[in-house]
Amino acid sequence: MTTSNAHDLKGQRFGKLVVQNMTKERIKRYIGWECLCDCGRTIAVPSTYLTRGTTTMCKTCQVSDLKDKRFGKLVVQKMLEERRSGNIVWECLCDCGKSVNVIAGSLNSGNTQSCGCSRIDKVTKDLTEQRFHNLVAKKPTTTREHGSIVWECLCDCGEVVFFPSTYLLHGYVRSCKNCAIHGGMHDLTGQKFGRLTVIELSDKKVIEDKNRVSWKCLCRCGNKIDVTAVQLTLGKTTSCGCLVRELGIARMEAIRKKNLTKHYEGTMVTGLNDTLFSSNTSGVRGVYFHKATKLWYASMKFKGKHIWLGSYPTKLEAKQARKVAEEVYWEPLLEKYN
Repeated sequence: MTTSNAHDLKGQRFGKLVVQNMTKERIKRYIGWECLCDCGRTIAVPSTYLTRGTTTMCKTCQVSDLKDKRFGKLVVQKMLEERRSGNIVWECLCDCGKSVNVIAGSLNSGNTQSCGCSRIDKVTKDLTEQRFHNLVAKKPTTTREHGSIVWECLCDCGEVVFFPSTYLLHGYVRSCKNCAIHGGMHDLTGQKFGRLTVIELSDKKVIEDKNRVSWKCLCRCGNKIDVTAVQLTLGKTTSCGCLVRELGIARMEAIRKKNLTKHYEGTMVTGLNDTLFSSNTSGVRGVYFHKATKLWYASMKFKGKHIWLGSYPTKLEAKQARKVAEEVYWEPLLEKYN
């Protein structure tokens, strides 16, 4: 085995390990490398364990007591009996209060410095003390809803409520439930949304666990329905359902009329042509070979009825019978309706 077949790691450092030479045999199906640890011990490590940071020291150094040591936001608590790919696993406590199990190599190499909250903090917009109508965001919680962080919010009335950040940023919520019922929410009375006209605030909650109230709306057709403000303002609900029904009926009527223009005396004139079906093997419409009788059969369909034209010893004869039938049945209809 030579280094020309793999990425040469010789001389590179991975944590406390410095790569010396490639081993003669593979380790766990991967190319193996002989590495020298800072403590003076030599170990053989698969290439993927080095490049991924899974192994960064010899096992003797891993056993060294990491208890109470800090690595970023993590403080090591105790060694576990669990092993991951032969590596010792330590139970660590993050500054956010969450416990996480990490291998010694990831701690010593600096690859893992939190339970994951640091990554979340980087991509999460800080809403602290920001006002969203009647709500002021106070602090984020550890709860996630629809992929968004749930924030603890204080309503102007003094009630503490919890909403996902997306609900606050997009204006889906503007106050606590009680304030919404008593006018804290933007008044939609009298506004029109498609076929719907808002009459009044309804006492029916459409989605109870989201603290959403609904508005009673009058549809143009006369029906009354309860719809949330989000569904109205985003244009997701513009009727009681009559619009969808009418569009469906209109679509079916258009299809029916289109088909009627092609039908005369029970026959679709546009279908009177030589177009072959995908299952046709003879090359002639209405002509096929019957294997049991070893004869060629000819037939046609006209005005909804199947017309038998006979069986023939050759395809040419069956083709001629079909052509004569088309002249007798089809041509008069085509000439009549142009």
